[in-house]
Amino acid sequence: MLQERGKLDIQEPIVKYLPGLPESWARITIQNLLTHTSGLTGITSLPDYASLRTIHSTPEQLIARFRENPLEYEPGTKYSYGNSDYIVLGLLIEKISGQSYATFMKENIFGPLQMTETGVDDELAILPRRAQGYVLKPNGIFHADSISMTVPFSAGNLYSTTGDLLKWETALFSGRVVRPESLKLMVTPFRNGYGLGLSVSDLNGHRVINHTGDIDGFGAMLAYYPDEKLTVIVLSNLFGGAYGLVAKDLAKTMLGLTFVLPSERTMVSVPTGTLAEYVGTYRLTPTVRNVIAMSNGRLTSKIGNQAELEMVAESETMFFFRSGEAEIEFIRDLATHRVIRLIVHQDGAAFEGTRVNP
Repeated sequence: MLQERGKLDIQEPIVKYLPGLPESWARITIQNLLTHTSGLTGITSLPDYASLRTIHSTPEQLIARFRENPLEYEPGTKYSYGNSDYIVLGLLIEKISGQSYATFMKENIFGPLQMTETGVDDELAILPRRAQGYVLKPNGIFHADSISMTVPFSAGNLYSTTGDLLKWETALFSGRVVRPESLKLMVTPFRNGYGLGLSVSDLNGHRVINHTGDIDGFGAMLAYYPDEKLTVIVLSNLFGGAYGLVAKDLAKTMLGLTFVLPSERTMVSVPTGTLAEYVGTYRLTPTVRNVIAMSNGRLTSKIGNQAELEMVAESETMFFFRSGEAEIEFIRDLATHRVIRLIVHQDGAAFEGTRVNP
């Protein structure tokens, strides 16, 4: 919207619009932030993030947490999803528009599209019919931690309903939010199938444009199948739940595709001694670790700051989650037979993690 109004150019460096940023940021364009190719340290990977997320913070205070960290790679050369990129973009919107992020969103999106049950969240405000968030752990379901919604900021601090999100999806893909050329930019992958704030992938031959949302106590999936003009929206107040799997299976039902329910999958028993050999930390990216632990004789997986999820054995080396379609495969060294890495299989893609310690 701001580019269409001549307020900025996404191909230009972010420092042109936000002076006072570190010298190394001079190579980061607005497009790099939009496509998660900036090289910035992800705020959720910071060692003190667990305590930070409860503290009311301004955008400037959030950025101060990672601004002095060296870039993890040359901007534009790699893809690494992180909230830091969109926190900086939120501040950019405020500086360019002269409005708060909440006001800009209300006046330019929520109001015009009549999204009356959508807004920028404030955990202190009384919000009628607000859902309580829960988290799934190996030993049951519990209330999720309370966090300050100023911390996710423009990377994910909105509340909404399925009805309002249908209004959004319908308006966006019918050209009532941005011009056709802007929408084309949004859905054109830059790296790793990611465009400008939207993932572009394929579900059994059907093109899908989607995005998930995860935060303490909640999860969401918005998916649009342009060829079929099919919209699938799933909101969950259970973090670590199966909302992504539910969204896919709903789509497969509408598209006439077959699928297997988690309850229909084959489960096998693996000796405790073998399971113990998988326990350890595996490096997925320079800043993201997958911690494999064992609790009550079962393996659990925790990626970054995500919820710890129980894994179910499908074979001695392949495990799946009841809450989704992801699988984890453990790989041994042929010579020593030691477990040296794992592979996360999800949505047709494979993400490898190297073991860094037992």
